[in-house]
Amino acid sequence: MKGYAVQFDYPKGVINFYDSYSGLSPIPFTLYYGSIPRVNGKVDGRDASLIMDTGDRTAFTLFSHFAAKTGIIKNYALTDTMITGYGLGGPIYARRLTLKQIQIGKTIVNDIPTRIPTLKTGAFADRNIDGSIGGGILKQYKFTIDYKKKVLYFE
Repeated sequence: MKGYAVQFDYPKGVINFYDSYSGLSPIPFTLYYGSIPRVNGKVDGRDASLIMDTGDRTAFTLFSHFAAKTGIIKNYALTDTMITGYGLGGPIYARRLTLKQIQIGKTIVNDIPTRIPTLKTGAFADRNIDGSIGGGILKQYKFTIDYKKKVLYFE
C-alpha cells in the first residue's frame, strides 16, 4: 500500500486506493517498524507519540510507561485487570478507564474508552510509543493514509 493513498471510509464500509489524495488539515507521520503510521499528538494535553492501528478493535491503548510518567494512571478510576483482546502473543491483560481527550492535528476526540495493558513484553510494552489509536476511534471517520506524501487525514 506504500505506493498509494489508502482511505478507510469507515462510515460507508469501503476502502479506496488513490494515486494521490488531498484533504483538509494534513497530519504528518513517520513509519514505525516500516509500515505503521506514527504521529505526534496529545493525550489529556500531554505530548505523545501515537500509532494508528487499523487492526485493533479497541478505541485507544495507553501504554503503561506513559500513564505512569504523566500521572494519568493515578488521576482516573481504573477497573481491575481483565482480558481486553488477543494479539499474536495471546491474551492482552489490561485495566480500563475513560480518558478525557486525545488530539491528533486539529481532530479532538473526547471521552475515549481506553485500556492500559499490564504486559511487560511485546508491542504494548514498547517505551518508544505512548499510545495506539484503534478502530474504536477510527471508525468514526473517513481516515486516509497518504504513504507517498507521508500525511494522513481525519475527515
